[in-house]
Amino acid sequence: MHCLGIDIGGSFIKYAVIDDSNRILRAWRKPTLRFSAASSFYDYLCQDIERSAFRLAGVSAPGVIDRAGRVLSRAAASVEVMCGTCVDAEIGKRLNLPVRTLNDGRAAAYCELRLGNGRQTRSSAYWIIGTGIGGCLCQGERIVSGEDGIAGEFSHLPLAIESGRLRGIGSVASAKALLEAYNAAVPEAQKTQSGRIVCERYLDGEPQARAVMEAWCQHNVMGLYMLTLIYNPEVICIGGAISQQGWLIQKLHEGYYAVHSRFDKLITTRIVGCKYARHANVLGAVLHARDALCPA
Repeated sequence: MHCLGIDIGGSFIKYAVIDDSNRILRAWRKPTLRFSAASSFYDYLCQDIERSAFRLAGVSAPGVIDRAGRVLSRAAASVEVMCGTCVDAEIGKRLNLPVRTLNDGRAAAYCELRLGNGRQTRSSAYWIIGTGIGGCLCQGERIVSGEDGIAGEFSHLPLAIESGRLRGIGSVASAKALLEAYNAAVPEAQKTQSGRIVCERYLDGEPQARAVMEAWCQHNVMGLYMLTLIYNPEVICIGGAISQQGWLIQKLHEGYYAVHSRFDKLITTRIVGCKYARHANVLGAVLHARDALCPA
């Protein structure tokens, strides 16, 4: 019997039917609607799913999530109603299935750890570029969560504390930050909401795109170097939709090794792109659920 993967995002909820060989047999999505009551949100999430077709569900969701599947922090406005709820219990009782939930950055990382470029490494880290910077630290095949479950919340690596409020690296290194910086640099007619278009304009040599991209890449290199000095893993895998740009991974790789520090001659950490980008969250969520619920 197949497994169900669910990826809860701020804009869309994505679903996938996954077989025991980790092949995606069917995938679909629907918009994430904002509800005032958590019960209504979970009813919407679970409607029209043929529960008898699945043996378990793996869920990817934003925010800090504890081992019991309880959401401990707020995320996008469209999903903030989940905060304080237990995703495993809410989805489990509606679908009558065993459920395991993982933070979305960790789900993408778990896919890469089990199937991609983090496979069979002694230590690995995952830098997932999206609306923020998500990610994960792994020791072998074990996720390092930290005492309070916030290890891997890389968006909040501090750049400054301003009026008592932390400003994190996600404010300058995320895909959202790239768009904001580009749109601030160009006239109204050139503005865009597509990171792909910014990349295309960079490759076409547009001056504003080149200046913004150079600065943005340096912010990401700084984050990768912070991660190396904190954890020094065997490999750091860069993920997120923008990571499918092969030239970008090469640029970040070159920028990382161009950094001069006390340790630059010692560091052997490899910088690579993730093998999986599309469907990484649903695949990672199912792999995690399968390992938790059906251990070998």
